[in-house]
Amino acid sequence: MSEATHEKEQEYATPSLLSLLTVAVSVSLDELAVGFSFGLPHIPILLAVALIALQAFILTLVGTTLARSSEKRWRNGPAYCRV
Repeated sequence: MSEATHEKEQEYATPSLLSLLTVAVSVSLDELAVGFSFGLPHIPILLAVALIALQAFILTLVGTTLARSSEKRWRNGPAYCRV
């Protein structure tokens, strides 16, 4: 890899316990809201799980397909970033 690439690489700090707990609580609250929204109209839980899994699979497939096609297109990075 070129020197320019090495200079642009960033190191990420390890997340703190507080930040991990904050994310965990926010996700749990989000899931609680989803549970209420499915529970109030009496949507069958297996149907809800199947629909959530299906949309997650489809969007993951779309995302990985887009990432692979963009990797081929932008292999060396966008033109405005090249030195």
